[in-house]
Amino acid sequence: MDFSDAFLSHKKNREDILKIMDDTKIGSFAVLVGVIYLLTKIELYQSLLPQNPKIIIFSFSAGRLGILASSFLFPKPAKSEGLGYIFLSAGKKIFFVPCIIFFSINFYFFPYETVLSTLSSAAIGFLSLRRINGLTGDVLGAICEISEIVFLTTNFAIKSVSPQF
Repeated sequence: MDFSDAFLSHKKNREDILKIMDDTKIGSFAVLVGVIYLLTKIELYQSLLPQNPKIIIFSFSAGRLGILASSFLFPKPAKSEGLGYIFLSAGKKIFFVPCIIFFSINFYFFPYETVLSTLSSAAIGFLSLRRINGLTGDVLGAICEISEIVFLTTNFAIKSVSPQF
């Protein structure tokens, strides 16, 4: 939610964006995005779980894949402290094998969903790299949640257009 507060504000300055993410108070963008996110996720699960219960496992996996892929593609922390720094300081090489494993398993069962959710995580990572010169723990958390929503939304769209998938 801090990610939405910081990145949806019209702040252009890196320090201002990082300051918003460090602030402990919740902002209006965070509330709005949080409510929309929860309602969307609840509705998607209600629609998809009865048809395919394994979707919950793979959507969670897609979120974690998003974190791994972004950490591999953009291993630069935006700050020299915090959970994002600790996670990213493990090094780029450590993310490669788990990323391939997660991607392969998800792709086998849900190819379109996996590709789109991974691309969305890469896009957010790229946006973060451009706006704040790296990733933070808040950005990695947002990548996880957005990747899950993209995965579920893609599956919902595929099921709506073509029920035999």
